[in-house]
This record gives sequence, C-alpha cells and structure tokens, in this order.
Amino acid sequence: MNSVVLDCVTAISSIIILILCLAVLPAIFPAAYATLAAIVLFILFMSAGGYYISKNNIRT
Repeated sequence: MNSVVLDCVTAISSIIILILCLAVLPAIFPAAYATLAAIVLFILFMSAGGYYISKNNIRT
C-alpha cells in the first residue's frame, strides 16, 4: 500500500483514538490525568504507526 495512504490512515485512526480516550478516560481517572493519558496514548499510536510505515517502506 502507498505510504501516503498508510500515513493518512494512521493519523485519522490516532485522532479517533484520542477522541475516544478523551470521552472514556475521565470516567475512570480524574480529568487532568485522563487528558494526559489520552495525549500520551495518541503520541504512542502516532509513533508506532510512523515506525511501522518507515520500517516497511524504506528499502536499504
């Protein structure tokens, strides 16, 4: 699959995960910790997606 398409799918799915975390986590944690956890999860998903895309598309 094209790396641009994979990058867009990764970004859109990470934003969806961020929105879901922002909606669900305040029921479990206090609001400040829930927001911080949602942002950390967003960064982790974006980083993992970028690592996966770069690992599979860079040929050496």
